[in-house]
Amino acid sequence: MIELSVIRDIVAIAGVFIGLTYYIMNIREVRHNRKITLTTTMLQHFMTGEGYRNIMELTGMQWDSLDDFMQKYDHRVNRENAAKRIALWNTCNTLGGLYRDGMLDLKTVYNSS
Repeated sequence: MIELSVIRDIVAIAGVFIGLTYYIMNIREVRHNRKITLTTTMLQHFMTGEGYRNIMELTGMQWDSLDDFMQKYDHRVNRENAAKRIALWNTCNTLGGLYRDGMLDLKTVYNSS
């Protein structure tokens, strides 16, 4: 017959194992939620009317050569366009770095477009 102390020890070990499993699952869920929060925070720059207008303006830029680009869009000639361009590039660069480091939820980025 199994002694009561052995049963008590088995129940205690099972309780610790279940608690550890729950803790690990909870930590994974928190990390996933943080990824989604960071991703949506970063994408808010693009998801506003102003963000869409900036992207449409920047993707609609037309030039034939480097000299043509410099005459139309250089930071000394067109400061507003240069500021929009640099802001967009920096945001995309940050998103790329976060993706590379595994801190970005790619499903959220894909579903946001």
